[in-house]
Amino acid sequence: MTDIPEGYPLFGPKGFSYHITWEEVSCIPFSVKQHIRSVRHCDGSGFWLDGCLDKIDMSYYINHSETPNLWHDKNADIFYADRNIKEGEELTCLYPVAERDWLTE
Repeated sequence: MTDIPEGYPLFGPKGFSYHITWEEVSCIPFSVKQHIRSVRHCDGSGFWLDGCLDKIDMSYYINHSETPNLWHDKNADIFYADRNIKEGEELTCLYPVAERDWLTE
């Protein structure tokens, strides 16, 4: 829905949340702000994002890629933008072989 700068935390562990001020997203379209207001807890200062955007598990939003644009800090269980990500670009992460449950022996 918007450009994402390199290093930005996208998804954190459940129970962990980020507060985003309306000023930080002043450049996004009004329709996107309306959508945020409909799915997130917000007030006059901004809104909160947690690890489960819209109560859907983060894996719904992230696909596997050999050239990912996200990286996962396993110790903190937070996904970060590995580079600048353009609006509309698919979110991807390199799943280690040991975590690929779709592989068959």
